Amino acid sequence: MAKKKEKTSDNNPIPSGNAEAAPLKDEDLFEGAPPSVESKPDSLFDLAGVKQPAAVQAAQPVMSLRFMQMTLGVCILLTVIVVCFLFFSRSGIDKQIIVSSLPQTQPQPVQPAQVAGQPSDTNSEEEPASLNVAVQYYKKQDYKKAAEVFKKLQSRLLPTGSDSFNDYLLLCSALCDLKTANTEQAINALKTASQSESNFIRLCANYYLCHTRLSNNQFDLVPGRAYQVLAMIDSVAADEKIAAVRSDCEYFAAIAQTRLLTGLSDTDRDVPPDLYQKTSTAYDVVLDVDETKLKQILLDQQYKFQAGVLSPAIERCKPADSNTVEHLPVNLMNCSVITYDSSIEELLSRFASSFSLELNWDIKNDLQTIRQKPVRLYMNQRTVEEFLRTAAGTAGLAAEITGNTVKIYNPSDYTVLSEHLDMLYGQTVSLWQKFMISHFQDERICNAHFAVATLYAGKNNIPQAIDEFKLISSKYSQSKVAPYALLQAARLKIGLKDLTDAGGDLKELVEQYSDCPIADKAYIMLADITSTLGGESEAAKMFVKVYNLNYSAQSQRVAAISAAQAFYKTGNYESAIQWATKYINITKDADKNSLCRTYLLVGKIYLASGKLDKAGAALRFAIEGELAREEYKNAVLSLIDCRIKQQNYIDALNVLANIDSWQFSEPEFMQLLVTKSRIYRDMGLYSKAISALADKAEYVSDKQLKSQMFYEIALCKIASGEPGSAYTTLTDTIAICEPGELNDQITAALADVCLKLNRDKQAYDLCTGLIDNSSSKEIKLQARQIIAEVYRRQNNFDKAALALLGEAKKNETK
Repeated sequence: MAKKKEKTSDNNPIPSGNAEAAPLKDEDLFEGAPPSVESKPDSLFDLAGVKQPAAVQAAQPVMSLRFMQMTLGVCILLTVIVVCFLFFSRSGIDKQIIVSSLPQTQPQPVQPAQVAGQPSDTNSEEEPASLNVAVQYYKKQDYKKAAEVFKKLQSRLLPTGSDSFNDYLLLCSALCDLKTANTEQAINALKTASQSESNFIRLCANYYLCHTRLSNNQFDLVPGRAYQVLAMIDSVAADEKIAAVRSDCEYFAAIAQTRLLTGLSDTDRDVPPDLYQKTSTAYDVVLDVDETKLKQILLDQQYKFQAGVLSPAIERCKPADSNTVEHLPVNLMNCSVITYDSSIEELLSRFASSFSLELNWDIKNDLQTIRQKPVRLYMNQRTVEEFLRTAAGTAGLAAEITGNTVKIYNPSDYTVLSEHLDMLYGQTVSLWQKFMISHFQDERICNAHFAVATLYAGKNNIPQAIDEFKLISSKYSQSKVAPYALLQAARLKIGLKDLTDAGGDLKELVEQYSDCPIADKAYIMLADITSTLGGESEAAKMFVKVYNLNYSAQSQRVAAISAAQAFYKTGNYESAIQWATKYINITKDADKNSLCRTYLLVGKIYLASGKLDKAGAALRFAIEGELAREEYKNAVLSLIDCRIKQQNYIDALNVLANIDSWQFSEPEFMQLLVTKSRIYRDMGLYSKAISALADKAEYVSDKQLKSQMFYEIALCKIASGEPGSAYTTLTDTIAICEPGELNDQITAALADVCLKLNRDKQAYDLCTGLIDNSSSKEIKLQARQIIAEVYRRQNNFDKAALALLGEAKKNETK
């Protein structure tokens, strides 16, 4: 073997240079002595530059193959170990058994996110995420899940992608936030989306901001957003949803101004709950767009504005019923306008020049800032008036056209409130009229009529308001608005004192719309009218009916106290007390003031029915509460009257001494002094009675009050046996007293004094005048009695009897 090797070595020397080596077998690779140390390269870079023996050069490919095979084997072995590790770890085998067989190095915890490209164990549990999935969640009203998917899609968008798709997903997320009452976050997202480069996204964001502002009662922020939608809506291909968006925004603009105006008056009471409804079939317009169509809208829509990029593009158009635009008045012309963020000043100036209009800027504050506001607008075949109103509205301004003059002004900037309100009322009515003409088939058309009627009422144009309300009740009698229109019409007629017609409207309401939420109010108003017209008994029955219908706790309380008042006026005191007691029982938890008013009524009922002790107790309780001024005065006078009837004069004087004098005006306080004097007179303290009034009567300017005070003084003198002094006082008093019941009383007293002073002729003449002119039965009876006494003194008993019998016969006839 040594020889063979030796021979081979001698006969087959390794060629040098580029000589071609003979092919070798595998066994030849490992024969011979190892290479010398001198031939070993120092590095890989040296290996590349050193000439190797031919056998080694021939063996390199084969060695590479062996190396690859070994590497593959090691990889397979490691893969088996890893698979076994995962299998046994899932089966609960102690991981330390495997770890102990590995090199003892301290392992570092590795987070799943740190392993690039390695799939997570939870991938199989993740839910699908796509635009269609998010939309389906939304339609199933799972808004939280929908928002999560929208935000996940938004996070996956490449930064180099289109911002329009990002804005679209942001808008959809905001819509979900609105549904989950995350309003603040939704508003911020909508504001961001409203600045999108995509005009469709801008349009939708402003549309949803209109909804949100209306829901939050931020009416002053609605018109600007609505007009921004109307300014761009022509750039979107018209379909049913887009048409609904247009009608909604016109409705929103009119609603917002209506609510601002009615909030300044009392004309927004008892309006239908859905009068200012904000939802429509267009609310989900942003989610109802096909994905393919969406991409086209987001990417291609901005090209529609190219004509207006450099400057506003304005074109005069002929109306549909005309063949030319020449010689047409401005209000009959149409126009097409495109502008891409040009200033409102440039847009309106160019437009005014194109249509030969005189432009007047009536803005007092921040004129330059307002003029430079950018406007993005695409309007096709719109009237001049519609364009001016929309363009100005996008900048928060308003336009008013008079002939060929256009005035641009800021609605929030004014000096005279009345003029400003008149202008706003007219402008808002015009918005509603345009809505009714443009969308006459809209289901909210009766709401528009109701709003117009409310505006007329707020402007105090009552006849037109009543006509509008009656139009609703007749033309839209099946709508939910009809009963409210009847109620409002009746209320306006009551203000005009047309109680008969008002009662007719209320009767129609309660008969045709008995299930309406305002039927109880209508019943109560109808009963009040019936009571005012003299039908107290009928009114009482109606109040009892409302109570028994049990519409609500509030209506029962009103019906109970109203029934008590009606029965009191008819003299049915037992029923009055019964219903007043019912009111007190169902109002136990109410404030004390309402109960005090009820006890005032109870006291007056008991006083009228002669139950003085109960009347005094009820009136005392009423006075201790916080009554209104008129109610307090009524309670004080009623309590004093009660004590006088009880002849409890000391208590009556105590009531007078402890009253809140500031609640009484000067004439009313003088009336209290008259009452005080009467109490002293009833007690027989005539000097005190006269002194209570004598020092003050001379200085009273009101003739009737002065007459009443001197009349009381005269009565005190008569009671004290001073008819001569009383005659002088009464003669002076009758000269200043105006004709009426007090004058008749003074005349009767003077006739009685004349009789005492034996001035029969004067007494007779005074009483004859009373019989002919007085309307009081008591006064006439007193006069006839005095005449009869005059005849009796003359021993003319027949005429004395005839004087008395004549009155008796007259009473029988009546």
